[in-house]
Amino acid sequence: MGEGKAILRGRRVVITGATRGIGRAIALEFSKESASLVLVGRDKAKLEEVASSCQKAGAEDVACLQGDATVPDFASKVAEHMAGRVDVLVNSAGMTSKEDQCDKIFEADVETWEKMVTLNLLVPMKLTHALGPSLAHSQAGGHIINISSVAGLRASKYNAAYSASKWGLTGWSKACFEELREHNIRVTTIFPAYVSSDMTRAVPIDNAKMITPEDVAEAALLPFQMSDNACPTEIVIGNTEPLKKPQQ
Repeated sequence: MGEGKAILRGRRVVITGATRGIGRAIALEFSKESASLVLVGRDKAKLEEVASSCQKAGAEDVACLQGDATVPDFASKVAEHMAGRVDVLVNSAGMTSKEDQCDKIFEADVETWEKMVTLNLLVPMKLTHALGPSLAHSQAGGHIINISSVAGLRASKYNAAYSASKWGLTGWSKACFEELREHNIRVTTIFPAYVSSDMTRAVPIDNAKMITPEDVAEAALLPFQMSDNACPTEIVIGNTEPLKKPQQ
């Protein structure tokens, strides 16, 4: 996008999954717009590395909040840390099955399903519940950005649990938009296709043909470039050409 215009100056932004992939890219892109960031992730060293990069990129302020988003009291701890001061919530943390795990319905690991639904769906729900009252009092207007997937719009075999978690997030986001706009909170959901990241390393297609995390980060800025009368509720990012398996 070139040089930032400080469109996020004065806004305090919480970003989950900030240590890698899309979350990291959004943190850096928002830094260029002078946001004040609270980076959330499990790895302390990686959080500190991203925080340093964000400070260099132009963030007004950067804080790190280390923790496992799947523990029951995580959302309340985030709310306590924010102390009522939050303008934007970016739910970027997510997971899919690991490379060595089977995604077939009859053969899958049910514990992995539970972790996936928790991280991909319940964590954004709980964070919205915990931070919503603060977002509603944002002078600039609160905003929630949920990072979903095209798997939350169309189903495919061997991907049922992941799709279920993202379809759930789609329904949650739609309902939140309808209800929370009455409370000065806008909700945007981003649906990228294949994104080149740690989560897609095992996908048997050419990573060079995938969407980049930076593409998604630019999409995440769109809501803040529009008037107060408009909200992009759903942003779908497709791959520009059919993805094929790379030649061996």
